[in-house]
Amino acid sequence: MKTSIGGAWIFQLVIVFMLLFVSFLVVSLNYSKTFRLQNEVVDIIERSEGLTDQISTDGRSDGGIQLIANYLSYSGYNVKGYCQDGYYGAISLDGNGSEDFELAKSDTKYYYCVRKQIGYFDKKPNRAYYDIDMFFSFDLPVLGNLFTFRVSGQTLEIEHTYDDSKFNI
Repeated sequence: MKTSIGGAWIFQLVIVFMLLFVSFLVVSLNYSKTFRLQNEVVDIIERSEGLTDQISTDGRSDGGIQLIANYLSYSGYNVKGYCQDGYYGAISLDGNGSEDFELAKSDTKYYYCVRKQIGYFDKKPNRAYYDIDMFFSFDLPVLGNLFTFRVSGQTLEIEHTYDDSKFNI
């Protein structure tokens, strides 16, 4: 009887370590996917020289906001989180331009958050950079969404941005 109790205790210990290992693996895979998505969003903003809302001559929107919305939609990104104060949050991934953004509220979840920083360099006041926050969740099949984590990034300095003036903070 004594060895069967000891065997059950070791079996439970092995199960706990396996759960810890699997949860670590899930978190690291979700983080790496979100980090890759966040890097691409940063690249799109840098290539578009801001959160642009351009409409081409054929009526197709090809601005940075539309490119980000398309990329995140086709990548399967659907995690929402709370933005920090002073950020603009993406309400939807429909690609409707600057209408998809609102100044972040503390009780609303957003797909990603953006904050434009201008006027920090006196000699070149038109320069700006963007802080980007995206989210990933620790979601287990039985327990559901346990935690939501933030992945932050920043663009390079952009000499002159062509985005909507609503992003000027």
